[in-house]
Amino acid sequence: MKLFVMSGAAVIAAATLSGVLVLAPTVAYADTAGAPAPSLVVQDALEGYPTVASLASAFTDAAPDAVITLSQDLTGVASDPVVSVRDGGAVTLDLNGHTLKLTRDDLRAAIEVPPSSKLTVTDTTIDHTGHLIVDANDGAGIGGAALGHPGEAPGFGTIVIAGAKVDATSRTAAAIGGAENGGASGDITITYNTVANFNFGSTVTATSQYAAGIGSAIFSRWQGAVTLTGHSTVTATGGFASAGIGGGPDSTIGTITINDAIVDATGDGGAAGIGGGAGAHGALPPIIIVNGNIDASGGPTGTGIGAGARGIDGAAPVSLTISGQSIVTPSASSGVAIDLSAEGSQLTVDKSELWIPSGNSVTIPAGMTVNNDGGTIVARGTIANHGTIRTVNGGRVDSPENVSDNNTTIKWDGNGGTAPVAQTHIFARTLDAAGDVTFPLPVRDGYVYEGWYPSTDGGTRLTTDTDLGGGGPKTLTYYAAWAPPGSAGAPPADGSGAGQTGTAGSGTGATLAATGSGVGTWAPVGGLVLAIGIALTAIAVGAARLRGGAAGQGNRPARPGSH
Repeated sequence: MKLFVMSGAAVIAAATLSGVLVLAPTVAYADTAGAPAPSLVVQDALEGYPTVASLASAFTDAAPDAVITLSQDLTGVASDPVVSVRDGGAVTLDLNGHTLKLTRDDLRAAIEVPPSSKLTVTDTTIDHTGHLIVDANDGAGIGGAALGHPGEAPGFGTIVIAGAKVDATSRTAAAIGGAENGGASGDITITYNTVANFNFGSTVTATSQYAAGIGSAIFSRWQGAVTLTGHSTVTATGGFASAGIGGGPDSTIGTITINDAIVDATGDGGAAGIGGGAGAHGALPPIIIVNGNIDASGGPTGTGIGAGARGIDGAAPVSLTISGQSIVTPSASSGVAIDLSAEGSQLTVDKSELWIPSGNSVTIPAGMTVNNDGGTIVARGTIANHGTIRTVNGGRVDSPENVSDNNTTIKWDGNGGTAPVAQTHIFARTLDAAGDVTFPLPVRDGYVYEGWYPSTDGGTRLTTDTDLGGGGPKTLTYYAAWAPPGSAGAPPADGSGAGQTGTAGSGTGATLAATGSGVGTWAPVGGLVLAIGIALTAIAVGAARLRGGAAGQGNRPARPGSH
């Protein structure tokens, strides 16, 4: 027995069998005032979509925002009709716990999404056993067709994978995304769905032989966005000079955002793991990683994360922001983990970990500042720091011995007193450029602290503007200078500056001015002893925070394992 129910403009087909209600594929129609009622075409609920042809027809005939729900496993062959969202249409394919296998050996995509259309793939079962497997030749696994080749092929529309398991492959097109010569295209989002109050991230594997795993193909003009989120797990592999996620060879690149996802991306040839393909054109939009666990591997002449090896257009700057407790490990067969060589490149590590694995390197050009805001840069490989690593809010560099050029360890010698901090790592030419610096305030019974100097005999007092000379890794030792009470240039023994003499080991600090030198006449003012004419003012505080400079950092315990 069949039961047909029309509620408003929604049509539902159902059948009962031994007391069990079986939902057939459903199509929801938009309620358009004054429009004629749509024809009622309902697939037998007991059969579902028994062939790829019937599924293709459902896609073609689907009304706006239709939901097509599988009721059985289905395996197609290359000669089947094309499964394609119609122009301007929006279809949700609910795997409903079933496996759908589609294949093409021509110019068409396994599931085609024209530029003005939208496809959402999901699985609404609580056990999430649904599985979409697509394989194509010259079209994408999901996305654009190579029609119009060798002219401009159409682009692709909006692709959303929400809480589904998808395996996509293609030979010359992106596994998910555009085809060769593809035109302007839409966005790709891999995210989660919610079933019975549980959130399920997607699991996606995308592999191409001659294009990006997720993104564009050769000569394509894709400038949409890739967003990976919802605690999804994504493995993307590009072939023939293409990125794992991003651009194909000689193509443009869209925006890439990873927000709460686990990603393994591998590029080939001169391509990046995440970013541009070899010979890519145009600017590289910002790459943003928030709360992600990322492994990105580039090819023999590529980079882990970046623009990819450029042709006639020359190098393109990369803007990479890593935040939200992410762990990011870029690497490449070329040994270039991140390519920052182009002028205007930016790198920010915000409360996250950036791992430079052994055998890989990052070069920071002169004039560039890498901002490390409460994060950890783990230099298992090498960092050629011709610019600055600015560390603030507890940011640090692990394995600092692997940082060359601007890398200075300042050792603090109490020179008869006690310095509460033994040493400080500075990854800049001056303390002012380096971020947060805590100058230790040494203590010595019966003496007044006068500043830090390069020798026990004096020299030029250390300030935040002192040029540390570059080079490195190297070590500079600075010695505390002392004046006994009552001596020339020192406060009187009975002055109110007892806070500057202190007891050994008291761990007080001093705020130091950035300019000036020499010691003037001491005078008590308001309970503090000030040196008149000196720009060095000692104020008894728990720690001395200066403008610029990295705090006295030791090494964080090594993370288990290595990358």
